[in-house]
Amino acid sequence: MPLETLPPGETVMGGLLAFLWALVGRLMYRASAAQRGRRPFLSMSLLYELPIAVGTGVIGQGVADYLGLAGWQATACIVVAGYLGPGFTEAVIWRLLDRSAPASRKGAADAS
Repeated sequence: MPLETLPPGETVMGGLLAFLWALVGRLMYRASAAQRGRRPFLSMSLLYELPIAVGTGVIGQGVADYLGLAGWQATACIVVAGYLGPGFTEAVIWRLLDRSAPASRKGAADAS
């Protein structure tokens, strides 16, 4: 659903809910990493998860809208995007770009 068709209150509330669900996904990831001993659950680096949750919330909501998901399906999509994080999103984007134009990535890598 385009943002222009929603009243401002619904847009803000939808964005806030997407952020909160993505934050749940990021906290699930942090808990998993803490259980494996890779990082402490509570530390100052937990603040870095907030902007990641904003970005992955937007990405998850966009994917859910693109796939026509609603309700709990859209919520699950947002939580999964939050859990997987930006590294997974970047890998998927590069994979899609390589599939569509493999020479463009090789040329960009050679130029740097």
